[in-house]
Amino acid sequence: MVEDTKLVSSFDATDGDLEGEEQEVEILTQLPPSENVRAPGSDVHKGDLVMQKGERICGNGGEIGTLAFVGRKEVSVYKKPIVGILSTGNEIVDLHSPVSGRQEDEWGGIFDTNRPSLQAAVESLGYTVVDLGIISDTYVVKRILHTELTIMILAVLMHMSMLYVKGSKVLIS
Repeated sequence: MVEDTKLVSSFDATDGDLEGEEQEVEILTQLPPSENVRAPGSDVHKGDLVMQKGERICGNGGEIGTLAFVGRKEVSVYKKPIVGILSTGNEIVDLHSPVSGRQEDEWGGIFDTNRPSLQAAVESLGYTVVDLGIISDTYVVKRILHTELTIMILAVLMHMSMLYVKGSKVLIS
């Protein structure tokens, strides 16, 4: 029971899950009419800063409520970045597509740990990630000229805000 109250009646066994719970209580004190009620405008005043520029507006935070209680119907926002992640290297092997047909004693490469680790970190911040996979150095050297690589990167960036390329030496011949 809450202080300053008196139990008048409780639920009985015929009320199922409510058995023993308070059904009726008497309040023993009087409260002034405006007790525990804030006057409009008492928490912030005209000209007060309620959010910093660049602060994230999250669905699970109080930012939407804050904007509503100060009467903001619209705010300027930035589009959330889309991040592309690309690994390069002949020695890099995708964990989900390991090299098949090799002998047990043959070197199989190094699992690409950076790409999935970075993807998880960026996604945990709420950003969209596009996994661009792995491009071997051989593919880059033999098949893509410098201009073609530049065009490929520009094409990717037309759809993404950022491109992270992780790799070994990339030589363009």
